[in-house]
Amino acid sequence: MRGLIGRSVAKQLPGLWGGMVGRKRYADDMVTDALEAGIGQFVILGAGFDTRSFRLIAPAGAKAFEVDLPDNIARKQRLLEKRFGQVPRHVTLMATDFETDDLTERLAASGFEPDASSMYVVEAITQYLTQDAAQRLFSFLATAPAASRLIFTYIDQNFLDGRDLDGWESVHRKWSRRTRCGPSASTLRLSASSCAGTTGPNANRSARGTTARGTSKLPDGT
Repeated sequence: MRGLIGRSVAKQLPGLWGGMVGRKRYADDMVTDALEAGIGQFVILGAGFDTRSFRLIAPAGAKAFEVDLPDNIARKQRLLEKRFGQVPRHVTLMATDFETDDLTERLAASGFEPDASSMYVVEAITQYLTQDAAQRLFSFLATAPAASRLIFTYIDQNFLDGRDLDGWESVHRKWSRRTRCGPSASTLRLSASSCAGTTGPNANRSARGTTARGTSKLPDGT
């Protein structure tokens, strides 16, 4: 089934499936590096049905906080309980709406330690958020203590606005949709390039408007 889906996606959107696989592997490697560096808390934002917490984080004895919309979290919890009898130890599922909920308060209520160095994984979610929600998210990430780490995916604003499509006009027409971000803003149902680095105070100054692929260090003095 996975191969069938991959071939179908590759036919409709050449290069996208390979990019998604590469993104997943890159994120896994960054999580593994963080575990080896002694980081003990991981926040997976927009976790969906991702299995990284169960494959990598929980087996290492670290804590994982999986954050997603209430319907997604409820379905994942049902599947986990059906498969394992309960949500595996060290994993906390957090039903959260990024548009309306206070992420700091929700994490605190779930046992997250805000003063401990953590890693944040923001994969394939920013394109679903309004501009205000995205800014609140990165403002929250900017409060992370020194030695914390961040990996996130994003889509360039020029592509969202239809100004620089680089041959992907049909993709933009098919997958973009208008949102309350504003008359010229869109979100897309696909993901693009990745950045990873260290986060901390004032990190949002570096994250905002990033266009480079690969690794970027955020200015927290570490």
